[in-house]
Amino acid sequence: MLTKELITFLKKFDTPTISNALDIFRNARSADGYTKYPFVSANPKLEPIVGIARTAKIKAANQPLLSPEKIKSIRLDYYEYISKKSDIYPDASPVCMIQDLDWPNPTGSFWGEVNVALHNGLGVAGTITSGLLRDLDAIDKSYQVLANGIGPSHAHVHVLEFGSSINVHGLNVSDGDIIHADQHGAVIIPDDALSMIKKGINYMTIKEKHLIDAAKKLALYLFDRSLAQYAQDLKNEHQILEMLSDVFTDIYTAESTILRAQKIMESDNAIPTAVDIARVFSTEMVNRVMSNAHLILNALYSGSLNEDVRNKLKIFEERMRLTNDVVQLKRNIAEYVFEKKEYPY
Repeated sequence: MLTKELITFLKKFDTPTISNALDIFRNARSADGYTKYPFVSANPKLEPIVGIARTAKIKAANQPLLSPEKIKSIRLDYYEYISKKSDIYPDASPVCMIQDLDWPNPTGSFWGEVNVALHNGLGVAGTITSGLLRDLDAIDKSYQVLANGIGPSHAHVHVLEFGSSINVHGLNVSDGDIIHADQHGAVIIPDDALSMIKKGINYMTIKEKHLIDAAKKLALYLFDRSLAQYAQDLKNEHQILEMLSDVFTDIYTAESTILRAQKIMESDNAIPTAVDIARVFSTEMVNRVMSNAHLILNALYSGSLNEDVRNKLKIFEERMRLTNDVVQLKRNIAEYVFEKKEYPY
């Protein structure tokens, strides 16, 4: 079920994380179920949109063929439709999904100060459209609009129909679909994925867990090689012992950090930046451990590593390699702490 608790949880994660979790659910990657083209975000700092799709089609390039009375009637009916809650998932707010039939060259802005205020007042969670957005300085900053672009004029924009299947930036959407969207785009969460999506997200966000086993095996390998070289005299090799101690301490601390992050993510108060902290420490731990491994082995073999040792090091490096953007992760952590104005973990 798409409960209030699950909606709150899903809003804590960006759309790429949701997409990765769905790949786990399918046990395969997919080229469907998400938007394929970039959006302009009214406010990139807003939390993700999560809710039930309400669909419509608009057009602005040409004068409407319908009478003004008919156009007004359709728009009023549209406003009533767009505000309807889901009978299946009553805890979820409607999400406005609009296909602009003039795309990829939309002409007029359906979205601006007035329509944003109307939809926000109707309880709509946010909007994803292949049309245009305007009134950037005047629109309600608490309401998210993901649009194809920015434009100054309404042109002849009008609602043609609503409730039908549409396509927005390559994503086929039907009325009632479960939507997760942010500045990256929109993803549909299948109904049958709801029961595992939280588990899938937790798995994805703590993906660094696998490297701990590899790091432990490397530490034991270094200790074994040191004992083989020095035997009882190892206790007198203080530099080697110091580096071995650093390796074991780093691995223990990284594992503790990951487990703590996992515990936070499994709680009712999941904090995504806890995962960022685990990723930063794990990435930097790998760099320190591999550096110490090279120093220790070069000391043991007087700088002449044989082929077997070089191959083992290469295997460990491949198993422990991480490609996290540590700079951006640290920015995420700093922004979250600054926002909370206290230590939030």
